[in-house]
Amino acid sequence: MNTRWQDWINLIFGAWLFFSPWLLKYTTLGAASWNSFVFGVAIVVFAVWALFAPKAWEEWTNLILGLWLIIAPWAVGFSTHALATWNLVAVGVVVAVLSLIALGSQPPTSVAKA
Repeated sequence: MNTRWQDWINLIFGAWLFFSPWLLKYTTLGAASWNSFVFGVAIVVFAVWALFAPKAWEEWTNLILGLWLIIAPWAVGFSTHALATWNLVAVGVVVAVLSLIALGSQPPTSVAKA
């Protein structure tokens, strides 16, 4: 099993994202809550995958997911709901940055083979 700290933190933030609509009470915001549920699960899945079978594509996938979370409030139309917006943007920034750090720490051979 890989011990990269970035993947563990992405795992935690993915789980937070999944549960945040209930914890922050925005389950009635359809687009915001569905983005949280779906992308939270996706981040968890790819973080776990990166822990057990690290390849660069898992990090690239989490980078794309993180970038989506940053723009989702405006792209999907719930940016007027500040709490949900800031939650998704903050998680997106953390996931994207950690994915970039993980990509930068991988040996060149693992990046090239992905």
